[in-house]
Amino acid sequence: MGTLWQDVRYGLRMLARSPGLTVVAVLSLALGIGANTAIFSVVDALLFKPLPYPQPERLMAVAYDNEQPQGFQFWPYPKYAALRDAQVSFDSVAAYSQLQLSAKIGEQAERIEAEVVTANYFSMLGVQAGLGRVFLPEEDQTPGAHPVVLLGHRLWQQQFGGDPQVIGKMLYLKRQPFTVVGVMPANFRGQSGTAELWVPMMMAGTLLYADALNAQYAWWLKVIARLKPDLTEAQARAEMPILSAKVAELVPAQLNSMLTKSGEERIRLIPLKETKIDPAVKKSFLILLAAVGFVMLIVCVNTASLLLARAVARQREFAVRVALGAGRGRVFRQVLTESVLLAGLGACGGLLVALWGMDWLTISRPWNAVGFWSQYARTFDYFAPGLDTTVFAFNFLLAFVAGIAFGLVPAWQTWRADVNEMLKGSGGVSAASRSLGRVRMRSALVVAEVALSVVLLVSAGLMTRSFLRLLSVPLGFEPEGVVTMAFGGERKPLEFYRAVLERVQGLPGVEQASLGLGIPLAGSMNRGGIQIEGRTLDSSAKTKAAFNVVTPEYFSTFRIAVIKGRSLTAEDRIGAPRVALISRTMAERFWPGEDPIGKRFKTPFRDAYGAANAWIQIVGVVDDVKYGAVEDPAEPTLYLPAWQPLGTPSVLSFAPDSLVIRTATHAAPLIAAVKREMRSIDQAMPVSDVSTMRERAARVTSRYRYGALLMGMFAALGLVLSAIGVYGVMAFSVSARTREFGVRLALGAQPRDILRLVIVKGVVLVLAGVGLGLAGALAITRVLASQLYEVRPTDPVTFFGVSALLIGVGLLACYIPARRATRVEPMVALRYE
Repeated sequence: MGTLWQDVRYGLRMLARSPGLTVVAVLSLALGIGANTAIFSVVDALLFKPLPYPQPERLMAVAYDNEQPQGFQFWPYPKYAALRDAQVSFDSVAAYSQLQLSAKIGEQAERIEAEVVTANYFSMLGVQAGLGRVFLPEEDQTPGAHPVVLLGHRLWQQQFGGDPQVIGKMLYLKRQPFTVVGVMPANFRGQSGTAELWVPMMMAGTLLYADALNAQYAWWLKVIARLKPDLTEAQARAEMPILSAKVAELVPAQLNSMLTKSGEERIRLIPLKETKIDPAVKKSFLILLAAVGFVMLIVCVNTASLLLARAVARQREFAVRVALGAGRGRVFRQVLTESVLLAGLGACGGLLVALWGMDWLTISRPWNAVGFWSQYARTFDYFAPGLDTTVFAFNFLLAFVAGIAFGLVPAWQTWRADVNEMLKGSGGVSAASRSLGRVRMRSALVVAEVALSVVLLVSAGLMTRSFLRLLSVPLGFEPEGVVTMAFGGERKPLEFYRAVLERVQGLPGVEQASLGLGIPLAGSMNRGGIQIEGRTLDSSAKTKAAFNVVTPEYFSTFRIAVIKGRSLTAEDRIGAPRVALISRTMAERFWPGEDPIGKRFKTPFRDAYGAANAWIQIVGVVDDVKYGAVEDPAEPTLYLPAWQPLGTPSVLSFAPDSLVIRTATHAAPLIAAVKREMRSIDQAMPVSDVSTMRERAARVTSRYRYGALLMGMFAALGLVLSAIGVYGVMAFSVSARTREFGVRLALGAQPRDILRLVIVKGVVLVLAGVGLGLAGALAITRVLASQLYEVRPTDPVTFFGVSALLIGVGLLACYIPARRATRVEPMVALRYE
């Protein structure tokens, strides 16, 4: 141990004597190890760790096998009840639904993420309340009879100050009093990963709509089950055809999307964890894991190259130590010790980088408040990846293996070296041969670095071009200067919406204001079928459209172009002929080659007079607007006047729930003024999801920006390390050939000849690496196809741009040592030995 400690102290002194090399190597290792650790932490949580419940492998999601990867996962309550009563394979079957509720705690109202759950939801998961109790079986039997609620730990801390006497206190959900009966543990946020509140399933009729527990057309529940202890997953799957037939007999399916192509009802089991991982998240992080693996290879190659050069520079030192009596094994061990020290310092730095990286991965994750891919970002909420003992062990094991790998080649060369030749320097045939061998070894390492960098840069380039393509997609509206906010959560009389609009339009700084049931880029549109006049009723997707209920100012506020006909006006109110506007895509799909103005259709909803299926006439066509994901094609959209409501004037079926404002002033003070006005109308009115449309437009592309930015960071690191590698091998080559250059200059060679000689050698290495890298990229980037938008994995612009970039960086890295070679004094070089 004393000898080892001596080696460690001596190694630290030697590293301190080469601060430039030490800083470059440690920083490279820290970035490589830290990036690997952070990404591995996420992959470990997603793919390897079990769910945080007892016997998680026995938990299943129950879905309809409509031949989709995860099936049709929503159920109506009557069908869930039939499944619960008919099944024999499960210990228990529970149901839950994720929703936002308007909650009033004290004098303040806000929208809170909640779950409506059956009473056995918690016992099935093996979760107990941290304070108080969970729901009782009797609270899962009589609709509307038990207005009780469970609080999430964070909500308890924020709104109740962590008061241990909170049990029995009241809060209001949709103006109905609910009694707090328990507080859940800090690490439990439900199956949604974001829940802060839980209410019994039997209160769904109070919180959602009256027939939520009876309607077979209301598909809003997800179902989970726990297998019986003596039943395997395979045995349970074998029983599903019998169970499917029983449930279909009790409650026949009323939705085609629940059926297979052959028209069968078929229930399937999916391990619960699989339903919690968006396939896009899984693929994204596996790609990123491969990318950081490439970065780590580049780091290892670069560090090994630096240590090889350092060992050559220290060969006289090693020779003196051997001549003075040190055994070759001791010198071998010393070189390995220094390599492991370097790796250890890199690992410590890597731990800091990993901690920062995990914070960045969580904070900068894609936006999770959008319906069309919320599962992507909510994966982070559900699994909450973090650094643990497994990741720590992986980090230090990686560093130790890397340290051994770095030190083996220079240590082995030191072991084999002839002491006399080492003392003489670089003279002799064998010394020259070894020098040439070292140059060839380092050259091979550089070619490998460049090739790996090409693959990373091509991947980053493809993802960046894909992201830029998304940014250039027409949105169908002008986002600049528009602010939106959601309000309500419960249906109001028609006059309430008129009052809101009048108050807001009168505020200073408001250019225009309007109301809508849906706003662009939110993905939360209502969809349904229509019956077109003169055609037979078609229930297929051919006559399904997205419904939006808007005030007349909606189109001018968003600057949505009216292509044909007219816009909505204040005259389109109750008592006037029913009218609607349609989108360009709806006109082209439903009335191809025809003028849709004047055409009529019916909706399945009741109008303000209480009559079903009233005829609605099309009076205008507007441009397509992106309501869902930017990368998705525009869908047929139908705009109905808010002043001709569906339902009755006092109880609206579909009412506006978003306020849209166009302003030329700063948004923050205006938002505060709008909130004050709305609460002056209704003190309990929650206002949420406040954002500018410019912010929303940036958020909905955040999924692509997230991947492109991460891949770009790794590619940039690989490029820098490759440049360092090219520079290092060329500097080493120039140093080894100093005498040769002196002789050439003494015999009449010009400096430009030396310059060309060195640069050509470096460019050959870079070109070899680029060629290998392009071949590898052509094979590897095909896995990125699902991550790209309107960019091919073999995009020639990206491949050419990356090649040009790397060749340019390689030329610059070669030029600096080449210029040094041209300044060699011939006489000094001839006396060098």
